[in-house]
Amino acid sequence: MSKPGVVVCPTSLPALPAVLVRLVVFALLATLLSCKPLPCLRAHVLIRSQEDLDRLQEITCITGTLDIAADSVLPAVELASIEEISDGFGVVGTSSVRGIRMPNLRRLPGGGLSITNNSALLSFEASQLSIVGGTIVISRNTVLEGLVLPRIEKIGLGGLQILRNPRIRNVDLPTLTELEGGGMLGGVLSGGGFLVDGCERLERIDASRLASVTGHVAIDSNSELRGISLPALQLVKGNLAIRNNPSLPSCSVQNLIDRLQSGHGVGGQVLNLGNLDPSVCP
Repeated sequence: MSKPGVVVCPTSLPALPAVLVRLVVFALLATLLSCKPLPCLRAHVLIRSQEDLDRLQEITCITGTLDIAADSVLPAVELASIEEISDGFGVVGTSSVRGIRMPNLRRLPGGGLSITNNSALLSFEASQLSIVGGTIVISRNTVLEGLVLPRIEKIGLGGLQILRNPRIRNVDLPTLTELEGGGMLGGVLSGGGFLVDGCERLERIDASRLASVTGHVAIDSNSELRGISLPALQLVKGNLAIRNNPSLPSCSVQNLIDRLQSGHGVGGQVLNLGNLDPSVCP
């Protein structure tokens, strides 16, 4: 018998019933499974409607391709959870989509990025995208002004092609170091590389860490282009053609050419034609 005012602790706990133990274990397993990241969706995904978009809101990766349908009626596309798309992403021929935002997309390892022929698209943002295994094509987007790719490091076969986007003002690629460009076809370097053509309001191109282009560099017919910054560039395996940019001082182009040629850094033809008269150079 215990003394008054003294609490006696038991020396052992009674065994829990087996049924209760199983219930506790099942509850813990359910909790763990609910915290597990969703597996990759294995599919070629086409987004047409808000319902299609809603189905992807918890998906973190797609093993396949992702495309926005040309007849999509969505005004905006935001996919905040997707981090990787294995075989490429495309937005081609839309007339309603005004903005695309993919803030956590990091990799397109086995495919490219195509933003082409979109009449209403104002902005495309993939602020974490660093690796693209194929070509990036940004072409014929009538009102596109904002192209946000601040962390892109490597672009694969086919390179970067920014073509006939009349409202883009700046191409800023501060972390890009390697651009694979074209492949070999019959012993000859095929098309692809760093191509910027027909962007009427483009004022500057900045790729301060780009060291090599295993393809061509062609910067052509950009009427407002005033500056190109490629201070780390050491190798252009194909042609280097900078021409028909009437606001771009030809002396700055020649400085780039001289620096590359002094290190045997151009594998093909070199052109500096139709740029701003050298007499205006400082």
